[in-house]
Amino acid sequence: ACISIALSPALLVVALWFTGYMKATGFVAYLPMPVVGGYLAFIGIFCLEAGLALSTGEAIGVDPRTWLLAFKPKAMLLGAPGVIAGYALFYVSHHHKHPAVLPCVMLLFPVLFYIGLWISGYSLKDAQAAGWLTKPIPVGSFTEVFTFFDFGLMKWSVLPQQVLTWLGMYLVVAFSSCLDVAAIEMDMGTSMDVSHELGNVVGTANIVSGLLGGFTGSYIFSQTIFTCRAQIDNRLVGVVVAVLELAMCFLPFNLTDYVPNFFFGATLLFIGIDLMHEWLVEVYHRLLWREYAVLLLTFVAINATGLEEGLLMGLVIATIVFVYGYSRGQVQQSVKRVTRKSNVFRNFEQRKFLRDCTRQIVVLELRGSIFFGSSADILQEVETHVKVAYNHDPTEMSPLIAPGRTVSRNWSRISFCGAPTDSRAGGNWVQSFSSLSFCASMETVTKERLSLPLVRCSSPNNRICLSMNSDMDPYEVSAQHTTKFVLFDFSDVDGVDATAINTCFVRLRQSLESYGIPLIFASVPERVLASLEKGGLFDGDDTRQHLYDTLEEALEWCEDELLADGPVSPRNHSYRLHSPVTGMAGQQHLLECILAEYASGDPLIDESHVKTLASEFEFDQYLPGQTIYAFGSDADSMYILLQGEVQLFLPDPSTIHPLRRIPHHESQLVVQSRSGSVFGECDWGLQQPRTYLCKAGKSQEVSVARLRRSTFNNMSADLRAAMQQMIVNSLSLQILAKDGIH
Repeated sequence: ACISIALSPALLVVALWFTGYMKATGFVAYLPMPVVGGYLAFIGIFCLEAGLALSTGEAIGVDPRTWLLAFKPKAMLLGAPGVIAGYALFYVSHHHKHPAVLPCVMLLFPVLFYIGLWISGYSLKDAQAAGWLTKPIPVGSFTEVFTFFDFGLMKWSVLPQQVLTWLGMYLVVAFSSCLDVAAIEMDMGTSMDVSHELGNVVGTANIVSGLLGGFTGSYIFSQTIFTCRAQIDNRLVGVVVAVLELAMCFLPFNLTDYVPNFFFGATLLFIGIDLMHEWLVEVYHRLLWREYAVLLLTFVAINATGLEEGLLMGLVIATIVFVYGYSRGQVQQSVKRVTRKSNVFRNFEQRKFLRDCTRQIVVLELRGSIFFGSSADILQEVETHVKVAYNHDPTEMSPLIAPGRTVSRNWSRISFCGAPTDSRAGGNWVQSFSSLSFCASMETVTKERLSLPLVRCSSPNNRICLSMNSDMDPYEVSAQHTTKFVLFDFSDVDGVDATAINTCFVRLRQSLESYGIPLIFASVPERVLASLEKGGLFDGDDTRQHLYDTLEEALEWCEDELLADGPVSPRNHSYRLHSPVTGMAGQQHLLECILAEYASGDPLIDESHVKTLASEFEFDQYLPGQTIYAFGSDADSMYILLQGEVQLFLPDPSTIHPLRRIPHHESQLVVQSRSGSVFGECDWGLQQPRTYLCKAGKSQEVSVARLRRSTFNNMSADLRAAMQQMIVNSLSLQILAKDGIH
C-alpha cells in the first residue's frame, strides 16, 4: 500500500506536467466571477467550521445539526477565546496594514494563555485534561516511515486495478488546483499562470511528497490566503515554512502539543470570517443583483450537494442568467485594434511627430456584450498589440505578458529588411512598419547602425510609399513602437458583467500600471459605467482621471502627453509664446516661424520666400466664442492660427434643410485647430462655399493670419507655387494621420 501511495503522486506529476504543457487549463478563464465567489464563500464557511471544531473539540461539520454542539457549556467556554481571537485578527488585518502587526498579535495569544495558566495555578496536565491543549501522542522517528517500503511484499498485479481510481484522483487534483488558482486570482486581484502553477508547483510538490512516502495533495488554500492577508509577498515565507516543518520532524516532542487549541481555531476562524465577509457582504455593492443571486445560489448549492455538483449547478445558473440578461441586447461581442487620431489640428512639426508615434497609442474597439467568456479574448488582443520596454534596453522589447510567463526576447512585428510579409492585392504596398518581419533574432543584432535599404514599392493606384533613411537607428524606430497608452472605446458596448471586470479590466490595469502605461476608457455608456464602478474599476480619483466622455477627448489627452515628452513640445518651440502676441511685428515674426516649419526640408520651396509670403497676410483678432466664418459663406480667405484655438462644427441639419422635420440638436464639433495649424484652406482652394461653421475657442482670444484670394492671385508665380506646396504638405500630413499610415 505504501508503495502504491508513493507511486500515485509520482505518476500524477507526469499527467499534471502534460496538462500544463498542453495549456489545457484555459477553462479557468471562463469561470464566472459569481460562481468562483460562491466557492470562496464556501471555503470561508468551511474554515469557520474547522476553526470552531478545533477550538471546541466538537465534530462540527457541514451538517447544520452539528452546529448545535458548539452551544454546549464546555464547548462555549473552550470556543469563546478562539472566536474572540479570530475576530481580533480580522479587525487588525483591516485596520492596520503594516506586515508586522498581524504576526505580533498572533504571538500575543499563546503568551496571554500561558500567563493566565500561571496566574490560575493550572498545570499543563490540567489544561490538557480540560481540553485547552492537545494530549501528547508518542513521537516516532523520522526515518521510521521508510521501513514500510518493502518491494518484496508488493503485489504488482493489483496496480492495474487502481488505474480508474488514479484517473479519478488526477481529475480531482487537476480541477481543484485550477479552481484554487482561479480563486486566489479572484480574491487577491492578481494574475497567475495556471499552466505553470499546475505543472511546476503542484506537480513538483506531489513528486517530492510521493518519493518521501507522503500523500497526493494540492494547494493549502487557507495558508495562501492567510499569507496574502498578512501583507507578505516574499518567497521567503515558503522557505521558512518548509524549514520549520522539516525541523519539527527531528524534534523529540510534538511542538503543537504546547500550543493552545484555540490558537489554531482562531487562525481558521479569521480566514473564514474574512472570506465570508468579503464574498457575502462586501461583494454585494460590486455586483448586479442577478450576479449576486448567482453567487448566493452557488454558495447554497455547494453546501447542500457537494463541491463538484454545486459548482456545476452554479455554472448552469450563471449561463441562464447571462442569456436572460442579454437576450434583448447584442450578445455577439468582438474586440479589435483600430488606428485613430484626435480631431485636433496641430502645427506642422507636431503632426509629423505624432505621425511617427501613433502606434504608441493602442486603441481597442469593443463591441457587444462583454461577459465571463470574453476576458481571454480581450487579454490576448492586448498581448498581441502592446509592446513594453524592459530596463530601457532595446534588446528587451517584447509583447506585454502576464506575470509569471516567460518573456519573449524576439522583436515582434518590427522589421527593417524591406520585405513585406503582408502584401496587398496589386502590389507590395507597405502600410506600416508593423506589417514587416524582422530579419534576424534579437541575439544576433548589435547596436551598431545598420545599412538599411530603402523601402520601395510600385502601386498601380499611385499610393504614397514611405521610405526609411539609410542611417536611421533601428532602436530609435523600435522606441516609437513602444506602447505608452492603452485606450478602450466602449461606445458600442451593450453590457459587461462582474467576471469580465475583475478578471480582465482590473487585472489589466494593474499589469499595465506596473509598466507605467495608463489604461484609458472612453465613450462608456451610463449603464456600463455603473457596472464598472460597482466592480471597483474606478476606486479613486487617480483611476477616474483616465475616464473620458468621448474617444476624441481621450485621444487628444494621449497626443498632448506624447507631445509634452517629445522634441516638439510646445515649450520647445520658439514661436509658442505663453503671453498674447501683440503688435504687427510680433505677429509677423510668429507667422514667419510657422511658415518656415511648413517649408522646412521641401526642395520645392525656397526659404527666402517665407518672409515675403508672411508679408502678404493680414492679421485678425477674435473674442472667445466669436464666429470666424459661417456655414455656406463665401470662402474668400484661408487662415493660419497664430495663438488660441478654433473649432469647426457641422451645422445643425435643420438650418441646412429647414423644410425637413428634424429634431433640433446642437452643431457637432468636428475639428479643433491649435496654434500653428492651417484651416479653411480646402473650401478656399476648391472655391466653394464654407462647409463648416468656424468659431474661436471659448478659453481665450484668438489671433489668426488671413490670406485673401485676391492677394494670392496678385502674387508672383513662384510665391503662389510655394504657398500651394505648403498647403499640400499640411494636407498630406492630415491624410497620413487620418488613414493611419506610418
